[in-house]
Amino acid sequence: MHIETKHINIKEGFWHKRQNINKQVTIKAVQNRFLETGRFDALDFDNEKIPHIFYDSDVAKWIEGVSFTLYKERNTELEKFIDHLIDLIEKNRSEDGYFNSHFLRKPEERWKNREDHELYCAGHLMEAAVEYYKA
Repeated sequence: MHIETKHINIKEGFWHKRQNINKQVTIKAVQNRFLETGRFDALDFDNEKIPHIFYDSDVAKWIEGVSFTLYKERNTELEKFIDHLIDLIEKNRSEDGYFNSHFLRKPEERWKNREDHELYCAGHLMEAAVEYYKA
């Protein structure tokens, strides 16, 4: 039997406390840190700086984490922010749908080195997209 995450409600104990800390502290703290370090800016191609190779996966993991929180409680501020990030991805992806903020700025290196974690980053973007859609 498969139970969707959004149908699970932890009402007390260790994991309930962790969910509350995530909602009340962690999401905003990570968002602020990503703003400081340019992780969100990496999605904006008006910014010419070539981002670190892992920034997309960091952003995607944050979106996924926020999405799990949105299952239980809407947050229009966070949803607008994530929608803006999605708009940047849609705007800057290649014609074939490929998106990687690092390699789109260095297209000659796209899919050249498996150790550059392109598939890893793509996987996290896909997981984030699924969870945000479900939220």
